[in-house]
Amino acid sequence: MTKLEVKGTVLVVDDEPANLGVLFEYLEQAGFRVLIAEDGTSALTRVRRFQPDIILLDVMLPDIGGFDLCRRISEQNDEDIPVIFLSALTDIADKIRGLELSAVDYITKPFHPEEVVARIEKHMTIRSLQKQLEDQNARLQREIAERRQMEATLKESYERFVTVMNSMEAIMYVADMETHEILFANQYSRNIFGEIEGAVCWQVLQSGQTGPCEFCTNKYLLKDGQPAGVHRWEFQNTVTGRWHYHQDQAILWTDGRLVRMEIATDITELRQTQEALEAAKAEADSSNKAKSEFLANMSHEIRTPLNAIIGMTGFLLDSDLNPKQREQAGIAYSASEALLSLINDILDVSKIEAGKIELESLEFDPENLVGEVVAMLETKANEKGIGLFFRIYGNVPPVLRGDPHRLRQIIVNLVNNAIKFTEQGEVLIRVTSENESDSQIVLRFSVIDTGIGIPKDRTDQLFRAFSQADASTTRRYGGTGLGLTISRHLARMMGGDVGVESEEDMGSTFWFTARFEKVDARCSMLDTRYLKLGMGKPVSNFKFQVSKRILLVEDNEMNQAVALTLLEKLGLSADVAFNGREAVEMLRTNSYDLVLMDVRMPEMDGLEATRVIRDPGSGMPDPGIPIVAMTADAMKEDRDRCLRAGMNDYLSKPIGLHEVLAVIERNLKWDGEEPAIRDQQQEAGGKEQNEESSPPSSLTPHSSEIFDREDFVKRLGDDENLLRMFAQKLPPSISDRIEGLKTALNENDIDEIIAHAHALKGMTANASARRLSDAAYKMETAAKEGESEIFQSLINELEQEFERFSAVLRTWI
Repeated sequence: MTKLEVKGTVLVVDDEPANLGVLFEYLEQAGFRVLIAEDGTSALTRVRRFQPDIILLDVMLPDIGGFDLCRRISEQNDEDIPVIFLSALTDIADKIRGLELSAVDYITKPFHPEEVVARIEKHMTIRSLQKQLEDQNARLQREIAERRQMEATLKESYERFVTVMNSMEAIMYVADMETHEILFANQYSRNIFGEIEGAVCWQVLQSGQTGPCEFCTNKYLLKDGQPAGVHRWEFQNTVTGRWHYHQDQAILWTDGRLVRMEIATDITELRQTQEALEAAKAEADSSNKAKSEFLANMSHEIRTPLNAIIGMTGFLLDSDLNPKQREQAGIAYSASEALLSLINDILDVSKIEAGKIELESLEFDPENLVGEVVAMLETKANEKGIGLFFRIYGNVPPVLRGDPHRLRQIIVNLVNNAIKFTEQGEVLIRVTSENESDSQIVLRFSVIDTGIGIPKDRTDQLFRAFSQADASTTRRYGGTGLGLTISRHLARMMGGDVGVESEEDMGSTFWFTARFEKVDARCSMLDTRYLKLGMGKPVSNFKFQVSKRILLVEDNEMNQAVALTLLEKLGLSADVAFNGREAVEMLRTNSYDLVLMDVRMPEMDGLEATRVIRDPGSGMPDPGIPIVAMTADAMKEDRDRCLRAGMNDYLSKPIGLHEVLAVIERNLKWDGEEPAIRDQQQEAGGKEQNEESSPPSSLTPHSSEIFDREDFVKRLGDDENLLRMFAQKLPPSISDRIEGLKTALNENDIDEIIAHAHALKGMTANASARRLSDAAYKMETAAKEGESEIFQSLINELEQEFERFSAVLRTWI
């Protein structure tokens, strides 16, 4: 049975499996999509999630009675869903009670399946007819209201029309489209031509005219008898000798006929100025072209001897030289290379100004390209004692089509600058997808450094030729600033742009975007790659084949790091919002496929944010986006609270790789595509346990309660390197939270106590520190229940557990 043949969705609620089986079989054969629920709680969930077309409801259910359930369904749904009671209660009072609850029918058990199907089909037909009737009635009411409104406003609009037109400093008149009789002329027109209403337009507005103007004919204004929009043209009036910019349009006149309205603005002075500017521009273009050609020719001429100098100096350095000669030759070689780089930049600038740069269209692997840049410049970075890294996010395709040479040139320019202006720390190249269509994708390349930074009032100078943020920069670091100018031109040629975000002494982020054609990796001549995490490390268990945009809403940085790492292990990436208010704004302006939403956050919590997103009146572009709750509150009522707020699913902290994978597969739409490929080793029965994951013999028997290393590593996808990274970051983050908690205790700020304790509970649960997480939970509970007398003992317990956790962590790492 095809999808188009489904008659509708029927939810069958009955605690008898036999009844469910019979009804499922008969209804499915009859062409219905069938949902089943064995209790009232499950039924409410399915109604909320699937919105069935009709509900077949038993009265006697194990948790919520059928009559009560019918009432709840009616209260919780804006649109009435027909309910048919199916019950062994045959008393007339029960039937009346069911029908008074707005049920459409009442069938007693034992029942005949054919009768049930027939009644469902009858009520579905009735519902459909009612809906059609309601729609037709509403449409008729709207049409009547619109007609009355149109009649009322037509008169008002004419009066406003006259007032506005008389205030215009332009010739404005309305003429009949057949006779060309002027029906209305504004005051400006009457001041020039006199009282012209009733005259023929071409006889009074033009001199020596024997018929209608060519531009006034209806062929420009009508298409198939209907207004065709505005026709614009320039024309010199033969009466006044002035040039005018004309705008003609067919409009509906007060008597219902179509007429021609013309507005003619005097542009005589503007036209004279434009002609002068065009002459000046032509002269400037000619001069600029001559300059560009001169620079291009000179650059080529200089490169020839310079290449010889570099080559010969290189040979000299390979020969036997004494230390002084080698030093002198080395200086000459470095200076020659610097001069060649400058000449190349000047040549590129001249080509850009002359319009002689053309982009190639070649297939390339963006990850390989960035890796080549890192390999090329890694030695330069190592000489300064700084790190050079790159990260390619999972939403970047393995094969693209564009100009890899010019792309490499931009990246090299930005990375060279980052290394030059960074004395300590690192330089990171980050590549991610900004937006894409079926055939194209826009990538965002960011080069992030920990260097000297740039004052905000000088960033606008960076992309100008021969310009840097400060004259002292040139003296200290060298350079001309041409690289950024070239990068800007190349990025814009690739359909993107460039920019910088920087703070003095805090480092800089130079970014650019570029548009590329997408290539089916299966049809490409290039070798495709597996999706990778971080520094090119292969994903061990899963890889998603389909790129999805995820928004992570989490105020705790350590929890952010865990969630982002797990997503990256699955070949996915996420944007981050620090609270619900920020998430709502990001969802207004960006398109996402899934939201992972923390519940407790400052400014706006996850529940309030979800209600705003789901509100039809909030103006959200996708109010139905899947939202998954992430919280350390793991009680059933917490889950129900999240679902009632409009969330689709629930992740209880600590979260692990498999839980994240499961919730993504449940809630994302894959449009028939296979979302992920499991690792063959995992399909065969799982990975062999890493020897390093066995606990040291020196630990106490209960050390796993303090820190369950095996559980933590498993949720990190068996990645030991990530474990070591988190082991370095966890203690300082936990310590900061404990200090914040102690400050809140001293100030008796209950809200802050709850916030810090809740954050500690989630953070330590994510770190598999059970005893520490339990201690934080006790503090949160005590604060919520006002048990201030035990705060001091609980903070002491927290600090003791933190000391134990830190000691065990040091033993493991």
